[in-house]
Amino acid sequence: MSRTRLVQTAMMLLGLVATVVVPSLAAAATYYVATTGSNNAPGTKTQPWRSIAFAAGKAVAGDTVVVTAGIYREGVAVKRSGSAARPITLRGLSGAVLESPDPNKSWSAFDVAARVAYVRLQGFEARGGFAETVYLRPGAHDIELAGLNLHDNRTGIWVAGASRIIIRDSVLRNNYRTGVRIFAGARDVQIINTRSEGNDDGAGCDGDSDGFNADSDCSNILFDSVIAAGNSEDGFDLQASNVTLLRVTSQRNQCSGMKLNGNAYVENALVEGNRTGINSTGPAGAQATIVFSSLLNNDLGLRALGADFTLALTDSVVSGPGKALDYATDITLIEARNVFARPELRERLIVQEAAAGQVLFSGNDINAGKWARASGQGAGSVARDPGLDSRTYVPKSGSPAIDKAGVNGAVTRDHDGNPRPAGAAPDCGAFERQTATAQLQLRRALVRSDESGSGRARFSADLRLPGGAGFDPRTDALSVVLSGARGPLGSLELAAGALRASDGGVYRAAVRDRDGAVLHLALTERAGGYAVSLRGHNVETWRAPDGEVTLDVTAGSQRACATTALRGASGQFALP
Repeated sequence: MSRTRLVQTAMMLLGLVATVVVPSLAAAATYYVATTGSNNAPGTKTQPWRSIAFAAGKAVAGDTVVVTAGIYREGVAVKRSGSAARPITLRGLSGAVLESPDPNKSWSAFDVAARVAYVRLQGFEARGGFAETVYLRPGAHDIELAGLNLHDNRTGIWVAGASRIIIRDSVLRNNYRTGVRIFAGARDVQIINTRSEGNDDGAGCDGDSDGFNADSDCSNILFDSVIAAGNSEDGFDLQASNVTLLRVTSQRNQCSGMKLNGNAYVENALVEGNRTGINSTGPAGAQATIVFSSLLNNDLGLRALGADFTLALTDSVVSGPGKALDYATDITLIEARNVFARPELRERLIVQEAAAGQVLFSGNDINAGKWARASGQGAGSVARDPGLDSRTYVPKSGSPAIDKAGVNGAVTRDHDGNPRPAGAAPDCGAFERQTATAQLQLRRALVRSDESGSGRARFSADLRLPGGAGFDPRTDALSVVLSGARGPLGSLELAAGALRASDGGVYRAAVRDRDGAVLHLALTERAGGYAVSLRGHNVETWRAPDGEVTLDVTAGSQRACATTALRGASGQFALP
């Protein structure tokens, strides 16, 4: 399947699940739960309920249940649905922890019943031996899981036959089995800005502890800015069809960084330090496309076995101690503009697996054109040390990856969100070398949270732009994203020319996002850049429970981020 088709599928999925996060416009109740409460109380802020499960049984469409700090030894059955305009929200504030009442029994922290819809679970920690920590049963749909920390259980999240699911801004770690398992025909699932790491059943490649797993009867799965690291089997074991992976990282997993089967599209991926980087197979007619990716320090870079499917590998870096590419000759291979490397140019680098035996091509064969003449592939590919920075994996000066990729108008950012191209043409691999970078320095930061997890934010920062950056607030696009440890508090996206100019060289804008937050922005021209002032109302401060916040500004083609750990208590945090 082409990138266009897969990304169209991903965008359709974004549209399908967007209704999960549309706030209610009508009056709705907010209830409170505390360890000091009573289920005989009215569930108000001053007279909270005691049990999350009790509150979940009372909430109706449009209601929000706010769970305050404390340890709750219970499992929560979610049996009521919201609606597209009136979702039910269960929100855990900082320190709201569910522990399994009995690790020897099959408890779930949240068990979402079959056909339940339009429910949001936000901000909870769950630990202590739950079986399926969050269980979405068949027929459940339009469910959002956000800001969860699920650790030291058996399995993190089970998506069993559910559809239109968002999992975002969450961490799954040190579970005995898989971090996220998608099975039983589940479809239309997004996983965004989420980590699955250190899941380990002790069985290595013979076990079941993948970072992320999707069975063959599942479809339309999107991973965006997702990390799978240090799992005892695979980082991503994806047998599903129509899988899209954008800006993902798979590192130090004991088996494969990725397993792909069926139509799959991989862009800006870092796959590093696994036994095998990517294992690709597929049914007849399927296509796996890998572009602008870095497969580094794996024992084997890329293996493609099977028959009658297509593997496209372009504009990437494949470097490590072993073979870069091992593929069956009865698949269709598309290979161009890649940088391949292993320590010795004489060693086999590309291997064709044919019925009569292996056909071997060394680095010297690639550079001398023997590989291209024999295969009809390899246009623009070289076998050389890619010259990457050992920490950031960005091409260093003189790298053969610089400006050697094809110009692809659909790929405008790299793995870290930096613009492509930064030079005459894009760089091969997941990371674009930036010839000039903007800098953002926070001068003032203040976050005030109320008891519901919403509140105010105020930031001041200096944005310094490199010489010749050419940002013009009158004509260029601008975006500002304010994020906490559990995801975005609020964001502002302005099309070119949307800023309003006022006297004194100040440009202003205000945006209300779909969760009800209002952000006001002011840019004041300064020598070498701009002073940035950001004020937010009704931002979701529960997403910054530890006070850590990041301000991310994209001004035209320049992007800069600044992160700080705020200090404070009682819902008020500021720069130290």
